[in-house]
Amino acid sequence: MQETIVPTDLGNGFFRLGSSRILGAMQPNTYLLNDDSESVLFGPGSLITAEEILASLPSNVGRKQILWVVVSSQDPDAASALPVLEREGLRFQVVTHWRTWNILRFMGLQSSPWIINEHGWLLTMKTGRTLQFLPTPYLHQPGAFATWDRASGTLVSGSLFSSYSPRFELYAQGEDWLRRMEEYHSVTMPSHDILAPVMRSIALREISQILPGQGSILGKDQIAKALASLESLEVGELLLPVCREDQKNDAYRNALDELIPLLMRELAAEAREELCRTFGLQIDETSGKHVSILVHADRLWDDLSLWILHKAGTEVFRRLEPHLLAIADRHGITKPAVFSDTAAVPPQEIERLKLELKNMKKLNEELSRAISTSSDRTVRDTVTGLYSELFYKSFIDEEAVVRIAEEHGRDSILAVFGIDENLSQIELKYGSREVEALLRGVAAIISMNIPKLSLAFRLFGATMAAWFPSSGFDETIALLEKIRVEVANSRSFVEPITISIGVARLSEVAAIQTDLQKLGSDLTDLGVKRLRMARRRGGNMVYFASDSESEMPSLGRLLVVDDDEVNIDVLKTYFAGLGYAVFTAIDGQQALSIISKEVIDVVITELMLPKIDAYRMRESMLAKTSSKDIPMVIMSSLKTENSVRRAYNLGISHYLQKPVMLEELLGIVKNLLQTCGTGAS
Repeated sequence: MQETIVPTDLGNGFFRLGSSRILGAMQPNTYLLNDDSESVLFGPGSLITAEEILASLPSNVGRKQILWVVVSSQDPDAASALPVLEREGLRFQVVTHWRTWNILRFMGLQSSPWIINEHGWLLTMKTGRTLQFLPTPYLHQPGAFATWDRASGTLVSGSLFSSYSPRFELYAQGEDWLRRMEEYHSVTMPSHDILAPVMRSIALREISQILPGQGSILGKDQIAKALASLESLEVGELLLPVCREDQKNDAYRNALDELIPLLMRELAAEAREELCRTFGLQIDETSGKHVSILVHADRLWDDLSLWILHKAGTEVFRRLEPHLLAIADRHGITKPAVFSDTAAVPPQEIERLKLELKNMKKLNEELSRAISTSSDRTVRDTVTGLYSELFYKSFIDEEAVVRIAEEHGRDSILAVFGIDENLSQIELKYGSREVEALLRGVAAIISMNIPKLSLAFRLFGATMAAWFPSSGFDETIALLEKIRVEVANSRSFVEPITISIGVARLSEVAAIQTDLQKLGSDLTDLGVKRLRMARRRGGNMVYFASDSESEMPSLGRLLVVDDDEVNIDVLKTYFAGLGYAVFTAIDGQQALSIISKEVIDVVITELMLPKIDAYRMRESMLAKTSSKDIPMVIMSSLKTENSVRRAYNLGISHYLQKPVMLEELLGIVKNLLQTCGTGAS
């Protein structure tokens, strides 16, 4: 096919730039969006294609109009053209993720970066046309993302939805486009656990066409099929090189690299063309090697040897026979099937090979388990199987910004789950295995009940979370009540347990937090705060009310207990001046009454109190679900080994001797609030 270098109009202002040539079974794509006098270039391409890109600009698009260059990957095939574009006089901003920019900066670019996660994942053009950037982390680069044009429904997907291309094909056609797309993803994407949620997220949007970085464009009729295929596809083949049977493909491919040039020299031009048609081969005319992607090279090895015998003729086969045997021996692969009738294998050799195969399978299984465990550890919690806290922190920060930018009219909801019972007491009675079994049981109930598009996480300790994107509030609350009741009624735990659930809506956080980068953390803080409120009210409940919250826009709610009014005044003035809400009590009984009625984050108390001392007050707090998790700080003139030991035995980690340094006490309070997930300090 003759190469052409022309812009191809894809509709709605989008163009494909560059030529129609294939580079190593890859069809590189660069796209342009022209909107009035402003243009955006997507995937500037490589050094090889840079001149073709510039030569194929539409006649009505001047170079000065290209104000933005979107780069979703630092790979050379997607970004190495940037310095060339600068040398050719283009002046633009590089629209990319901060992780990608950390690599691109080493190209010595003069252009400034426009970091998408610092601009709310949205780019609004002069006409008001909006490009929304969808995070697709680690697919297949850490800072990967796709771009969705709301006006046309066009998705510029980067590596996602790319495919291998034996020939140039602008739009996906025929029967094999899906197979070629699956083959590409199976070796370039890291894991099904990362790919599947992204496919489900993309499926929520109205998409008219998908423009991939490599391969053919997908039309509207093919999108649902592509999404379903990639959502269920097992990927990560290159991360597990010994656990998949078809990894032997490499050895057979290397063998074919040797055989095919020898065969081509033996054949006439017509026979060479028949060979390529029969097996779908692409031959590099310079080297004589095939440049096609061979997924089942072992089959081709056998089929090709039979073709040589039956099609090329016995004379050609006779001349190539010693080469076939030598190549097979050199690469450690089986002799072609054509020899099976004439070269019997000795029985002792068969037994040796069987034993060797058995040992290799065993080794492969062990390596597979080790590699799988290692690669999954950063994504999954090893005890519950839920997504890990590390994954959650990265996910929620980007997901919150993306969701708040959408205009579906449905809210996204975070639910934070906490086990009401004291797990340390359960561990003391039954051991750590029972605690882990309990956590797995609660996680299983959550996972089985949440919708397909939702994700579940283990945050810290006995705290878990579930994310419900674009969900109805009433339906979600009903579902959470179902989960709460199912846990309470379960007989599979070593002891009956209950859970409390704090619910936070993304819209209510966005209404008061204007910094988009803090949406995720503020949403988490609100969910954890409401979980604590549920526990303070006795536990075993779903809490989402905000009446009392409106009365306490503080850094935290402290209870100061002391019979010395001067000390109370000093501490109240100090902490209130810093933005904390401060309650006071002059004896232990009054303190317990306040704790039962108010939401308290930290108790700061004198040891020797009228009516009930701090020890007895702590014992009373530990006996109630609503107050057992409230941290306590003791301050007293009396500090002996016995008094400190008794405090530690009651779970009191901070025992200060009067006079107390206020800065030290402030640091302790801040750390306690952060540990408990409360407050903004």
